[in-house]
Amino acid sequence: MRLGSSALPFVVVIALWQFASLVFPRFLFPSLIDVFWRCLEIFLNGAMFADVLSTVLRILAGLAGAFVIGGALAR
Repeated sequence: MRLGSSALPFVVVIALWQFASLVFPRFLFPSLIDVFWRCLEIFLNGAMFADVLSTVLRILAGLAGAFVIGGALAR
């Protein structure tokens, strides 16, 4: 019962998206099949991994800097 009520919003959004892909231009609402293949292409391409890795490294560098400055100011 709980799984059904949790999945219902996702099913509704998917159905609305698919309907919108039939009514609106393709650049606004591509079909779910097109979205799936594009997502698969992005994940299999190494560029996404490099972008995510560089973002994580920037976040960690910012946190390290904040810890150092915060530690220095706390004394």
